[in-house]
Amino acid sequence: MNIKQLKAFKEVMITGSVSKAATNLFRTQPAVSAQLTSLENEIGMALFERREGRLHPVPEAEYLLCEAVEILDKIENLEDNLTR
Repeated sequence: MNIKQLKAFKEVMITGSVSKAATNLFRTQPAVSAQLTSLENEIGMALFERREGRLHPVPEAEYLLCEAVEILDKIENLEDNLTR
């Protein structure tokens, strides 16, 4: 699991869309999809159910979102504190 995967996952969860997440992250849709797929492969479970062309997070995705937000916030704070 890496920072890029967590950022992509967080953005998809917040926006509800891979396309919107890609736009917000200044990435392509296939790049964000690849990050999600690699994250799912690494943790050994699907984070989303794909129904009617839309992503629906599984309950475990909500837990991961809470953890990812905390981790990403800590990294951002660390970067801010070290670059001052």
